[in-house]
Amino acid sequence: MNQQNNWVLTDDDCAQYVRYLDPIAGSTGKQFELWQVCELPNGYAVANDTINIDEHGEEEIGSALASFGYNSLNDFVQENSPEPIPQKEDGSLDEESPFYIVEWQLIAEMLFEEKALQHLLPQTWSTYEAAENFIKQTIGLNDTEEE
Repeated sequence: MNQQNNWVLTDDDCAQYVRYLDPIAGSTGKQFELWQVCELPNGYAVANDTINIDEHGEEEIGSALASFGYNSLNDFVQENSPEPIPQKEDGSLDEESPFYIVEWQLIAEMLFEEKALQHLLPQTWSTYEAAENFIKQTIGLNDTEEE
């Protein structure tokens, strides 16, 4: 797990880090590992999980998108596209457009955040900084001693 160049800080409010995992045989390559700090009533905990988009159905992905304010996958793609996506005659988005790009990492983050509390490590920390430092040390981003 000491591949620091692959980790991306995606949300500094909860020290959420994500990295793309190389595809395993037979998969589409939509797999990510995620870490984040979760605030609890008596301190802080750390959540860690691997999200394989292929293991989540359209309904589950749609529910996650709805939780974050999107009406559909097409709505999400259109909002995150670098350019407007042309529409077909029937009004649907042209999925063949070079701008029709599904940001699978963002969807993995949504799926992770919805269930992060189900993936807490058993240890807790008294401060946010200590939990954040644990993540950074675990994924190889710093040499901070665990508090």
